[in-house]
Amino acid sequence: MVNKTPHTSLVVPLSLLAVLVGFPAFSQDPSETQKFSQHRDNYVVSGFTKEAEIEFQLSVKYRLFSVNRLYFGFTQRSFWDLWRFEESAPFRESNYAPEVFYEFCVGEGPSITRTVGVGLQHESNGKEGAISRSWNKIYIEPQLLLLNSAILIRPKLWVPFAIGDENADIRSYLGYGELRMDWVFREKEELLRFYVLLKKGAGGGFKKSGVRLVLVGKPIRLITHKLEAVNPSLQLQHWNGYGESLESYDRPTKNFRVGITFVL
Repeated sequence: MVNKTPHTSLVVPLSLLAVLVGFPAFSQDPSETQKFSQHRDNYVVSGFTKEAEIEFQLSVKYRLFSVNRLYFGFTQRSFWDLWRFEESAPFRESNYAPEVFYEFCVGEGPSITRTVGVGLQHESNGKEGAISRSWNKIYIEPQLLLLNSAILIRPKLWVPFAIGDENADIRSYLGYGELRMDWVFREKEELLRFYVLLKKGAGGGFKKSGVRLVLVGKPIRLITHKLEAVNPSLQLQHWNGYGESLESYDRPTKNFRVGITFVL
């Protein structure tokens, strides 16, 4: 299956600009008058060798109706070979993930809150030929907040369909789900967040798996008070295993990157 993403040369730099500007009008808690909000993490991180690219992600959602929690979401994650100056510092890859999902609360209390998202997601890299990657998923994503939001457990389970011919074996490496677990330390506001993202392929035991470790902290705000609207935080990120990007889903990668997380 061949997928084309129109005007890719414009989408990538405009999306990076959007991350740097931070969309200060967006909110994490959308209301009837605030349609746009943050969806998944928004960040810019980089290693400092020719092999360690800049990675950035922009993720937003739009509330389609004010009477319920039906959303259109869009997430773009890009890898930029900025440090390869002799090769014109190209973008190596961008992954695009539009989705439609419904989110509802199934219970809450003084120390526990449960929400569930159910949706349909497409994911592809907008390329042609042998390096084209694409697949579609129907998913369910429960979120369990414990101990006054100090712990977040968020599994995401999916049923893949309409998988591209060039990545027909993607289920062997990315499987049927992933698990994210967050630990949050706070006083009056969140000071430190550590999370683990676990991915496992459908075959090969734990050999075909991937792990992302991320530490997010507030110290950067001490020197970036003028960027209060985007609420930046320092991020340390480590990835090891399969599935970091669509193009390299079947090849293990390892890296360590440092950068900034933005709250929109």
